[in-house]
Order: sequence, then structure tokens, then C-alpha cells
Amino acid sequence: MELQKLIASHGTQCQVDKGTRIFNQGDNCDYVYWVESGLLKAFYVTANGKETIKSFIKQDSIIGSLNAAYCQVNCFN
Repeated sequence: MELQKLIASHGTQCQVDKGTRIFNQGDNCDYVYWVESGLLKAFYVTANGKETIKSFIKQDSIIGSLNAAYCQVNCFN
């Protein structure tokens, strides 16, 4: 099944305000997020607080742990 269709049929839609963190560095990320519109910034923060941008996630892209999402769908059913 195409990933976008899988997310549409089994996912939950949510709206996130600008500046809101979806998950933080070091968190266990149990989900995959589909960016329907907007732009997300993925970044690391060093021990001294310096932010380093890893990438930008644009509209119609995904971010998150595919391994964790696969496990949520298949490991516990």
C-alpha cells in the first residue's frame, strides 16, 4: 500500500502551530508524520545550546521513525 494512503486511512490528522516541536532530540519517536502543508525544520542542539539544522522537511514529505511506526502496525497485532 502506498504510504500516503496508509497514513490517510490509519493516521490521525493534527494541526501544529508555528514554532511547536513535534518531538525533541533524544525522545523515542513512535510515529511517522506526514507534512500535508508547511515546512518543518529538523535540528540538533549541542550540549552548549548551539542549534545545527539537519534538514528541512517540506510539504508532502514524512518525518519520524519508520522502524517505530512499522513496529506499531506489525509487532503488536
